[in-house]
Amino acid sequence: MGKAEREKGKRGEREAAKMLGAIIGLQVRRSSQYRATESSADLICPGLWIEVKRREKLGMSEVEKVLKDAPSGPAVLMWRRNGKEWIVACRLLELPILARRVMEAMKQQMDEEQSGKSDQQGEEDDSNELP
Repeated sequence: MGKAEREKGKRGEREAAKMLGAIIGLQVRRSSQYRATESSADLICPGLWIEVKRREKLGMSEVEKVLKDAPSGPAVLMWRRNGKEWIVACRLLELPILARRVMEAMKQQMDEEQSGKSDQQGEEDDSNELP
């Protein structure tokens, strides 16, 4: 794979992470892949294995391989051609698991945010007390 293809892949991963994060309301980030291994997904999101493909053609055998080879959790494949919309693929039987994991992660994030706000409110209340 040439440098231009690697750079296009990195841009695709950053774009996919930003869009997916905005849609599901969770932090999604590109994994730091210093060397590609079968145990590292392209994107990091709680409870999900996400691979990103940013190319013009993607064969069904590649899709099947990505979905089959995920070593942990439900696998998601995000693919986009030049000038086209993102397409997301997963196994139908894993769809409920994906939905549940996203919902659990969203709830955990909301709980953490609420806990942080409660801590800040408590500090503000303490500072307003008279000596």
